[in-house]
Amino acid sequence: TEMIKNFIRLMAAWMLVSMPLSAAVARTYPDALAKTGNNPIVIFIYGANYDNVSQAAYETFVKKNKIAPYVRQATFLEMPIYQLPNEREKKDMEKRLGNKRLPGGIWSYPCLAVVDAKGNLRGIVQGPEQMKDPETALEHLKVLVSDFIQQEKILTRARKAKGEKKAELLLEAADIDIRMPNDVLSKEEQKNLGGDETGLGNRMGFDPTSLVEAL
Repeated sequence: TEMIKNFIRLMAAWMLVSMPLSAAVARTYPDALAKTGNNPIVIFIYGANYDNVSQAAYETFVKKNKIAPYVRQATFLEMPIYQLPNEREKKDMEKRLGNKRLPGGIWSYPCLAVVDAKGNLRGIVQGPEQMKDPETALEHLKVLVSDFIQQEKILTRARKAKGEKKAELLLEAADIDIRMPNDVLSKEEQKNLGGDETGLGNRMGFDPTSLVEAL
């Protein structure tokens, strides 16, 4: 009947609205940076021709596609790292990287790096404790992607704000447990934040290296 047809149409529309967005899959790092916008890039970096742990992770994350539910609002990129690469492997790495370099702070393979559109490393799942099994790694990734999206929403508001309001929003974004972008403030803005009442100036100007040296 017409009532049943309308109900089916309504349910189909609801499912389309409620379904999470699919991940955009990038073939190269420059392509990922160009297409991701305000969404995170999740880079699966792995030892491609020498590391058994990386190969096991590749089987789970990529071949069995268990990573899919965790990167629905992200741009996903595979980045193989070859040891003593042959010519074909060299060309593959060069093609995937293009004219870009991966951000610093990546020290262990396999890993899941969360990067923004400007190439800032905002968070990373790496090391034997976090990557000990797929379930643990993916739970860490889920938190990072969620924190990234939450922080980006606040940063978008902060970029439109000025003065104390901007400082308050940036402080709120900094309190989220994920790295802030390197270029969130211009040098001039950092100078002007020294005396603000929010405490953001002290937060942004804190130099842990100098503190350790002093101690």
